[in-house]
Amino acid sequence: MTTNKKRALFILRISFLFTTDNSHYVKLYRLYKFKINTLNLTNNLTDFPKNVTIFQLGGLYISTYVKNDFTVSSNKNYLDVELIYNYLHDEAYWSKGIPLRLVEKSIQNSICFGVFAGDPEKGKSKQVGFGRIITDSSTFAYLADVFILNEFRGLDLGKSLVQTMINCPSIREVRRILLATKDAHGLYKQYDFQAVKDKNLFMDINQKDIYNKLS
Repeated sequence: MTTNKKRALFILRISFLFTTDNSHYVKLYRLYKFKINTLNLTNNLTDFPKNVTIFQLGGLYISTYVKNDFTVSSNKNYLDVELIYNYLHDEAYWSKGIPLRLVEKSIQNSICFGVFAGDPEKGKSKQVGFGRIITDSSTFAYLADVFILNEFRGLDLGKSLVQTMINCPSIREVRRILLATKDAHGLYKQYDFQAVKDKNLFMDINQKDIYNKLS
């Protein structure tokens, strides 16, 4: 076994960040898309956790296939920025009117996850969902801009996306993970999110018309 393959296996064994089912398989890539190894997790690998997800760790990208030929990937190279912008600008209640440059800047400065119909690594895919994490990777993380396109809802893709995001290795040690939602409380409760009990605990500056001023 080559050194690269041993390193990839070692990372998987110490990560314990696995959250779909073991009928899926994981592909590991170097930052420059050099293929290291493909692990088929359908076998009885008792030394691996039961479930598997995707994340980005250092120079490695890890992609996990989810059911019905959909893929979740943390590789920013696969993101359809125009699709993300169109949704956030035109449809998302929390960001309508956001300028393209701010969407691009937010992607650049976040850990991002795309949901795809097909396999983006093979070039035959369509992005159908997105989410990003804002974090210092030490004490705090915020889940933002999480969405699945309307025509692809009802396939549990939102669950796969959120599950993948909260198991990202960059936020494994943070003390608090926050998010804001108007209508998806049921989804997030499945992953241990709870309403803030003490409403006096948090304060915010909410510039609701900021995008109108910038346009």
